[in-house]
Amino acid sequence: MSIHVFRIRIPKVLEQEKLLVPQGIIIRRIYRIFSFLLLWIVMKEHMNENRNRNEKLKSGAHIGVARSSKRKLLCHF
Repeated sequence: MSIHVFRIRIPKVLEQEKLLVPQGIIIRRIYRIFSFLLLWIVMKEHMNENRNRNEKLKSGAHIGVARSSKRKLLCHF
């Protein structure tokens, strides 16, 4: 008799957990997607800043000076 009652109680507990688990999984997935999108946007902005900085450096004359000084150093060795 007690075994029969025990068998009836298990599915009810499982049904309650089934209702709770998917909501947690959905919330976790939404959180992961949003965090990934936020990270991607931040990285994209960071890459754009680096690209703009590199273009400014390429247009500047001070890199030519740095390259010529490197050549002078290499010639000494």
